[in-house]
Amino acid sequence: MTITIIQTVLPIFLEEESQDKEVPAILNQRLEKSLRECEMICDHAGIKTGKITEIRVNPLLRSAWGRCITDRINGTHRIEINEALLDNSVPELSLKRTIIHELCHTVKDGHGHKKGWREAADRLKKVYGLQLSPANSAEELSVPRSLSQEPAIRYVFRCADCGQIIQRSRRSKFVENPERYRCGNCGGTLEQL
Repeated sequence: MTITIIQTVLPIFLEEESQDKEVPAILNQRLEKSLRECEMICDHAGIKTGKITEIRVNPLLRSAWGRCITDRINGTHRIEINEALLDNSVPELSLKRTIIHELCHTVKDGHGHKKGWREAADRLKKVYGLQLSPANSAEELSVPRSLSQEPAIRYVFRCADCGQIIQRSRRSKFVENPERYRCGNCGGTLEQL
């Protein structure tokens, strides 16, 4: 397995020049250890994950906490993690939840958030009580807003029937015409708050 850091010096380590050479080693060890622990968690839950050839920090990730890239030729996978998850103020559990989420994409039929991914996530919930969702906000992962590159929430809607909250940052057809849409949870009508 190869552990790669795309950016040689991350902002959280810029305090001393003497640390520049240690950054990749520190992050490599942390990522490698977290990946091994997450693979053991999946294995213990009876989830057969695919082969991971590489895990790396990708400082260019803006709208995702992580992503799993599959090499369709040899069936291996590469995981990329948002650098904000490696900040000392972010709980280790947030990094591990993201890695486990990406590992669920490596199972058979786990591409996207379809059947294989959902079955793996349900299994982890049943065995460990670990709630995985297709997307988590900075708040859900305990990432400070200053580290998050998420756009501010500008539109908030609530289902009139079940009370589910739906948030949007950008103007869209849904935001402009919420009456044309229904709650994905119960099919109820939506009201803007």
